[in-house]
Amino acid sequence: METKYTHLALIAGLVTTSACLVAGGLKAVPFFPQIAISSTILLFIIFRSIAHGGSIFHPAPLVALIMIWSIAISPLASVVWDKYIEYSPKEIDWQPWLIYTSWIYTVCTLALLIGINLSQSQNAEPLPAWGINKKNLPAICMIFMGLSLATQAYIFLQFGGIYGYLSTWSEERATFKGLGSTFMLAEAFPILAFISFVLLTDRETIRKKAWLVYALLLVFFLLKLLFGGFRGSRSNTIWGIFWAAGIIHLVYFKLRLRHYLIGLAFLFSFMVTYAVYKSFGVEAFSGQYTVEDSGRFDGNPVQGILLEDFSRAGVHAYILHEYLYSDTYDLKFGSTYMNALFKVMPFIDNPFPASKNTAGAELFYGRMVDPILSYGNIRNSRVFGLYGEGLLNFGPVLPISLFLVAGFLIGKVNDLCLRLQPEDPRALMIPFVSNACLILILSDSDNLVFFLMKNGMFAFLLILMISTRAVPTTCKASP
Repeated sequence: METKYTHLALIAGLVTTSACLVAGGLKAVPFFPQIAISSTILLFIIFRSIAHGGSIFHPAPLVALIMIWSIAISPLASVVWDKYIEYSPKEIDWQPWLIYTSWIYTVCTLALLIGINLSQSQNAEPLPAWGINKKNLPAICMIFMGLSLATQAYIFLQFGGIYGYLSTWSEERATFKGLGSTFMLAEAFPILAFISFVLLTDRETIRKKAWLVYALLLVFFLLKLLFGGFRGSRSNTIWGIFWAAGIIHLVYFKLRLRHYLIGLAFLFSFMVTYAVYKSFGVEAFSGQYTVEDSGRFDGNPVQGILLEDFSRAGVHAYILHEYLYSDTYDLKFGSTYMNALFKVMPFIDNPFPASKNTAGAELFYGRMVDPILSYGNIRNSRVFGLYGEGLLNFGPVLPISLFLVAGFLIGKVNDLCLRLQPEDPRALMIPFVSNACLILILSDSDNLVFFLMKNGMFAFLLILMISTRAVPTTCKASP
């Protein structure tokens, strides 16, 4: 069976590499072996997982699919499109450094595969399914949704209604500082309502009404905008829709190619439109502004989204160059990870002031940054990813081993997700867990901690409280 996956991956990898050579011309030649090796490995992960019942909403296929772009192809795309990083502190000879980066990516991809293989379990038996406490289910769902809805209503009232809320965000965003815990509860409402609907209704009845499922997804999208989406976070809305679409796929009916194509078109359209809102606030609704006015994406929105949101190649090439030519940067040896963890611990002063923001600013701009004096004052919108933050802490070589650890973790989680039975309420968390695995690779430790706490905590608590644990059966010995 493994041979079958290998053959499929080799053929698909060859097609992917050939397409890159055709599109990239001579510029693609130095990237040929890296793309061939990386894409084949990632496609092998996808095919094997799908053959065992996985989908794009499961951890391993989702991570591998996005990595085909972000790891295998994006270094070449950056060179072909002559787009690297926005507001680069200085220009470097980008092409050779992107070639070095692509070779590092290739080794990282191999480490990921080894980690996933090490995590493979021979036990493919379904996990004992948790049940649902139907007696307490309505009351618990109403309590969770009621608390969340009341918190959001309180926020709107504090800012003079919905329009006042949007205006405040547009003109005085600093006013929202310190409301993180309040937003965390309020903005959980859409997913709490969605999960409650799934739990409280008959699946077979809803499954027969596709129009109702589509309407449910549309309402969810509008709720995501109202509950946090208009506060300047594209990811808050996009990842929420991914979670809802994943639940539809796992609970009601399998999504088809047309659904994915529509979703992809919506993703790019939404991200481009939202860039205008993020730049001009409520004034964006006047219709006077376009994406060109926002100054984002440097002229081509699609290229900008692919290279800025779904790739870290330019950032990695730059910090690799700066680290190897710097004699002033001090490695942080895990301090940025500890900083991210302590950020969510209440009533405790963070003993690790060196964040990824201060570390990144220090390496990016070639100047020393005192993390204590500057704590909280360094604003950095750059995301470094698993390899990039690893470089800030340990240099350019050791972070490759982080992909081994990440692969082992993703493989274990993927295995558990595949063994969950459809009726198990924990299965409703699968798209969220898959999303977290992707953020582990593409984003930084503080983004991951924030995502887990803000987006997943209350949904997890809801499922935990409405569930009845499966009791393992024990066989009695014969007398």
